[in-house]
Amino acid sequence: MTKPFQAGHAAESGLISAELVELGWSAAEQIFEADRGFFRAAGGSYDPSTIIDRLGNPWTLPRPVFR
Repeated sequence: MTKPFQAGHAAESGLISAELVELGWSAAEQIFEADRGFFRAAGGSYDPSTIIDRLGNPWTLPRPVFR
């Protein structure tokens, strides 16, 4: 029962996000580097040069990792 729930929940979240955008909702543009952004929350600091021009490029893994 968990696997269908996860897929359904992900789909629901995508639809809700699209509907909120349609209503004009937005979010912070500096989610990674802001004072309370992802990098500071996850590690305490960040180096933006490590991800600039790399996010979403490529969208797929060149070699899937199987363990």
